[in-house]
Formats: sequence, structure tokens, C-alpha cells
Amino acid sequence: MKKLKPVISHIRTDIKRRMNWNAKYANEIIEFISEKKYLQGNENALLANIICKS
Repeated sequence: MKKLKPVISHIRTDIKRRMNWNAKYANEIIEFISEKKYLQGNENALLANIICKS
């Protein structure tokens, strides 16, 4: 168990760092994904309009 203490400590630190990063940038990530989906939806609508007009 003594050999595992540094490994466990490192894993805990890494998890904590990732959780802090996710909490800090969650809103930006959600906005980016939402904008990307919105743009993709508009592209599909434009293609549908072009096809219907042809």
C-alpha cells in the first residue's frame, strides 16, 4: 500500500484538476456545442430550400 500512495495522490490531483477545469469552462463548452448544432441545423435548412427550389 505504501507504494500506491503517490499513485493514488496523483490520480486524485488529476481528477480534481479536471473537475475544476470542467466547472470553469462548462458554460463556454455548452455555448460552443449549441452554436455548432444551430449552424448545422441552418445548413440543413438551406440545403433543403435549395433542393426544393430546383
